[in-house]
Amino acid sequence: MRIVSISLILPIILWTGCAPENSDQICYDSTGFAIEKEQSKPVDFDKIMVEATKATAIKAKLPITQMIMVTDFVKIGTLRNDTKLGFILSNKLKNALVQKGFRVKEAEVSKFFEIGSTGLKLLSRDKSNLLSDEVKLKYALVGTYTATSKRLIIFVKLIDITNGLIVESYTKDIPITPEIIDLVDEKIS
Repeated sequence: MRIVSISLILPIILWTGCAPENSDQICYDSTGFAIEKEQSKPVDFDKIMVEATKATAIKAKLPITQMIMVTDFVKIGTLRNDTKLGFILSNKLKNALVQKGFRVKEAEVSKFFEIGSTGLKLLSRDKSNLLSDEVKLKYALVGTYTATSKRLIIFVKLIDITNGLIVESYTKDIPITPEIIDLVDEKIS
């Protein structure tokens, strides 16, 4: 009986490329790339940016009528948004904010801010570069990310533009997946 049950289970294990649920065995994707089981799930960027919205703008109790500037997500190492990942993260955050009723203004981080070893700085002392007569901006959501060999780490900071203080922040660690590797490696033009 034991031989029969093993012979029935073995083809299922070989067909999926993974061991049973309680095993720590590594799975393989269709290209033969070895991934851990938790890495084989698609990343829910929408859910992550809803969490970021709740942890920043909603936690800070910003009024829905408040205009929030959202910068591009940039790689910590280059401080540029030149990958599909940065584009996706910034747009998912903007979408999450709009879905919650916030007014959103887009901005390229490199035009308004400098992120260095001492933190975030306005690139101009003239706040009129950020504030127009029609819309007074007080808050910015600034996103950065970095990828290690095992994790993608996302940082979102709600910054009071008038004084440079971080009002709220959010961070998320995600296991590296083939999808994330592709998004980090694929450049946008």
